[in-house]
This record gives sequence, C-alpha cells and structure tokens, in this order.
Amino acid sequence: MLECRFVLPLAFLLMIGLLSAEAIQRCGVRKVKRVNLILGGRNATAGKWPWHATLMHRAGDAKKLACGGNIIDKHTILTAAHCLYDRHKLIALDRLVVILGRTELSVEEPWSRSYAPERLILHPGYKQANVKDDIAMVKLASEITMSDYIFPVCLWPRGLGHEDITGRKGFVVGYGLNDAGSTSNHLLDVEVPVVDRWTCLESNRDTLSSQLASTMLCAGARDGVGPCNGDSGGGMFFMAGNEWHIRGIVSFAPNLDGTDKCDPKQYAIYTDVAKYLDWIANKLGNVTQGTTSESLANSTDFPEGQTSLTVNRDGCGLEAPVYTNLRFSTRAFVAPWVAKIEYVGEEQAGRDNECQAYLITEWHLLTLASCVAVVDQNEQE
Repeated sequence: MLECRFVLPLAFLLMIGLLSAEAIQRCGVRKVKRVNLILGGRNATAGKWPWHATLMHRAGDAKKLACGGNIIDKHTILTAAHCLYDRHKLIALDRLVVILGRTELSVEEPWSRSYAPERLILHPGYKQANVKDDIAMVKLASEITMSDYIFPVCLWPRGLGHEDITGRKGFVVGYGLNDAGSTSNHLLDVEVPVVDRWTCLESNRDTLSSQLASTMLCAGARDGVGPCNGDSGGGMFFMAGNEWHIRGIVSFAPNLDGTDKCDPKQYAIYTDVAKYLDWIANKLGNVTQGTTSESLANSTDFPEGQTSLTVNRDGCGLEAPVYTNLRFSTRAFVAPWVAKIEYVGEEQAGRDNECQAYLITEWHLLTLASCVAVVDQNEQE
C-alpha cells in the first residue's frame, strides 16, 4: 500500500510535466509531421512553414502578390519595410491583405485565413531611397487563430552574433520568380549558406560597397537558386534546439543586367533580425497593450512632423536603380550624380581618364582642378 501511494503521484507529476513542456512551445514548432519535400526539395507542403505569411496588394477586385512575411505573435507579422509601399507612398490599409496558411496562390485552401491590417510599424531609420533598416511589422485588426498550419516562428536568441551562423545554411521561403521568369504558384523553399561580409562585398563591389551594412546578412550559393522578385519580406530560418527561429528577412539582390529582376548568380541580402530585437520587443510590448485603429498618417512610426516616408523630391539626392528589392514592381537605388570625365582630341591623347565629377545643379559639375587643367602648361592662367 505504501508503494502505491508514491507511484500514483509520481505518474501524475510526469503527466503534468509533459503537458507543461508542450504548453511552453509557443513558437517555431511544426504541428504537421508529414512535411516531405517535392521535386528535389523545392516545393513545400502545407504545414511545413506555418509562420509564413503572404502579403497581397489589392487592385480593384484583384489581389496581387507583393511580398512574404512572418508570424511572430498572435497580432503581428514581421516583414521588410519596402513591402509596405506602393510605388513611392505607403500602401493604404484597405489595399493590404495578409494571408496565412497558404501554400498555393491559386487555391484557397480550407486551413488558410485572410486578415486585415490595423497598423503599419516601420523602423524609424528606414528611407525608401535606400535599403538600410529594411524591417517593419504589420499589426493585424483581429487576433490570429492558430492551427497546425498557422503558427508563429521564434525570434532569434539574444547573444548569438554573425559569426555564429556564417557558413551555416538557413531555409528561405517564398513564391518568387521561378526558372521560367514567372511567379511560382506553389510555396517554395531553398537552403542557402550564410557568407561573411568580405566575401559578399568582393562579389559585387559596384552595387554592395555603398549598401552593405552591419545590420545585414549575405547568403546564397550563386548557383541560380535563391530568393528573387516576390520573395521580399520572407524569412531565413534556422533550427535551434527543437524550434525554428527567424534570423533574416529577404531584402534585396543585385539586378540582372538591363532588367529590374534579380540576378540569381549573385548573393541576396537580408535584414539581420538579431540586430533589431530591442526594437521588435519595444513594439511588441506596445501591441500587446492594445491599440485602436488610427489613420495611416498617424499609424506609422515616422520621425515627428512626417506623415509618410516618400522619396525626397526636392530635385537632388534621388537615386537611380541598379539593384532590386525582392518584391514585384519595387526597385532600390545608387548614386546617379556621379559622372566620369572623358577627354577628346589628339592633344589629350594618353591623358588619365579616371577623373570623376559630381552633379550639383543642372548646369554645373564639381571636380578636382587637375581633372580640367589643360595639358599644355603654357596655356594655364
């Protein structure tokens, strides 16, 4: 009798422990176990990436794929800031649709759900004319109903730096352009290695030297497989323990020459989520306290006095496209005010042609005196 008295409480405690362990797994866990890949590991089955969100832009009665996103709690989608723009202005709330649980663009699967946004939260450092701080959150108007096919991903653990993932492979998910140059109808995933910043920079100095920052990650195998137009805002995921964590957000990639499409032979650049954990935590804290619907002008986290993050239109400093944010119909920029000075005429033969100048008005260029000095020293004033 004495032995039985101890066995029953012990069994009860073991059962409670198992239930508690299950209860605390609130993110990063796949509930659907049958998650085999199709066609060489490219197509993802339903439930494999339950935290992936599809951001659609309305155009009349039609909805068009814009970007990906990532569920991080019952109210919030984490995405790229440029995904919330329609050309050069923030998209109106009633034109943005967030679809969860979807693995086929053309099929409304019974487990998928659509949600309306209530508030757009952009990082205050983001400006549409560049790619730094390309991170944002969409606060939904209603609470997400979690299921085996809709579930949040875990945020990256604090204290793990860039060196902890360099050389490791993460999974990237999205509907971006396929080999035929058209949008994939099926959700795809691909495994890509993270490379160090120096390797990334050396791969394309012309594009990356002025854009690559310590708040970004660079990844890819440069083998034609990776994120492309339409994949912006989607996550790059790593398994840590028995949970999936988001470390990167697809941001941009160099253009294919002469087009506004990504070059699949180049590395893709990701916003490093680990560098924004404090900002995310601060905004999630605000969200969990509850907010009311606000006008678009007041619902974005802009510097005081601004109502939108439009490109500066005062006639200078506007940049021209040479790389692509990986969403449709969105392009990013570098400096077109830089000019190269070339010399003509036999008297200038052999002269150094490496001089540059900078456009400061529609009539004037600024350059070094030595670049415009005449070759014949007797003609100098």
